[in-house]
Amino acid sequence: MIEALEEGKVSSFVTDFPTPNLINRANQKGDVILLPHLGASTKEAEINCAVMASTQVVDFLKNGVIVNSVNFPSIKLGRSTKNRLVIINKNEPGMIGKIADA
Repeated sequence: MIEALEEGKVSSFVTDFPTPNLINRANQKGDVILLPHLGASTKEAEINCAVMASTQVVDFLKNGVIVNSVNFPSIKLGRSTKNRLVIINKNEPGMIGKIADA
């Protein structure tokens, strides 16, 4: 977007997702308008987010299902046994053996 502004392809830009470059541009040139992002700021949205997050945590703890994670891929495995073991570690060879031998 900065490039389009500098080349005159866009005369101004309004966004509710400011980046450092857009903040600098807004301060220096005034052709960028930054608004607060209010998508989850209503009472209903906050309740929905809390319900969704707690449901996903329970689904992980009960079933090992991972969705919407920043640090892990989405995983939904079928259940073949009553219990399931979860090990979260660095990608280090032999880690499960080290844990099993402890």
